Amino acid sequence: MSALPIYSPLEISKAVSAHAIALGFTKNIDGNFEFVSPLASQLEKFFGLNLVDELTFFTPTGKAGELFEIPVSAADSQTDRLFLVSIGDQSGSSARADAPL
Repeated sequence: MSALPIYSPLEISKAVSAHAIALGFTKNIDGNFEFVSPLASQLEKFFGLNLVDELTFFTPTGKAGELFEIPVSAADSQTDRLFLVSIGDQSGSSARADAPL
């Protein structure tokens, strides 16, 4: 048995069977936030929310490792949390960076 996270296919019906879903985001050169997964737009529709608005509420800096928790619920879903995780500038050093304290 592995302690590593198990990859979830990019199918909304499979993803919402998990108890929590993590989505990576970046801050572009214009200062706007973008999600790096096509699953983000499907999750917005499924849970009836706007992820950029939810993220903006927390006033993130976009530094690698920032983590924000969004409680969610839907009738046909086991998912009760979305975790929005900043992946910085998508460089190798950002991927290895520790989360801010």
